[in-house]
Amino acid sequence: PDSRRQRRRAKRVQAADGLWDADAQLDQEHAAFGKNSARFLSVREFATAELCLAALRAEGRTVWATDLGQGAHVLAPGAAWLGATPGSLPDKLALVIGTESTGVSALMLAAADRRGFPPPHGF
Repeated sequence: PDSRRQRRRAKRVQAADGLWDADAQLDQEHAAFGKNSARFLSVREFATAELCLAALRAEGRTVWATDLGQGAHVLAPGAAWLGATPGSLPDKLALVIGTESTGVSALMLAAADRRGFPPPHGF
């Protein structure tokens, strides 16, 4: 790893051995960027996507991934596939959001219970 942050992350991932890593310092770093939205999130890191998926499944989470491909559904209130009530959402939902340039990995897309995209806005 090149940077000090990358070395710290690699050390945490090694120490966690695939288990949840609740790192208060990392949470503080995320809070600086998220304008206090971090209080609603738990940041957890895994050495591999496979370990992440295993932990999500062990907790009984439904996995949705963002995708613009065929078969993806719009993630918007009122979408027929979402149902009419907020209770139609899974109780334990993990939303996987990829990068703007490459999206979600093929592994995560294949493992997702549902693929969707936010509704387009703007021009």
